[in-house]
Amino acid sequence: MEEAVSQRKRSSRLAIKETEKEEARLAALRKAEEEEKLSRVRRLEARQKREEEERLKREAAREKRRLDREERERNGRARGEEQWVIFLEYSRTRRLMHNSGRMRARRSTSSESIHHNTRRPLKHPKPSLDGQERRPFH
Repeated sequence: MEEAVSQRKRSSRLAIKETEKEEARLAALRKAEEEEKLSRVRRLEARQKREEEERLKREAAREKRRLDREERERNGRARGEEQWVIFLEYSRTRRLMHNSGRMRARRSTSSESIHHNTRRPLKHPKPSLDGQERRPFH
C-alpha cells in the first residue's frame, strides 16, 4: 500500500512536470506569435511612414517645379515685353530714317506679280484661292 501511494505521488509529480513543460511551450508559442504580430505592425507602420515621406517629398518637388515654371514665365513675359518695346523702337527709328528726306515710290498692290522688295517678278507665284493657276505679269 505504501508503495502504491509513493507510485501515485511519483506519477503525480511527473504529470505536473509535463503539464508545466507543456504550459511553458504554449506560453513560448504565444509569445513568439505576439512578437511576430508586433513585428508585422511595426513594419507596416514603417512602410506607411516611408511612403508618406516619399509622397511629401514628391509634392514638395512638384510645388517647387510649379513655382520655378511660374517664375520663368513671369521673367520670360517681362523679357519678351522688354524685347518687344526695343523692337518697336528700333522699327520706328528705322522707318523714320528710311522715310526721311524722300518720298517712297508707290508699289503695286498685287503681291502675286512682283516681289515686295524688288521690281522683279516672282519666280513662283502664290497659288490663288479659287484653284486657277496665275502667271506673273511681265
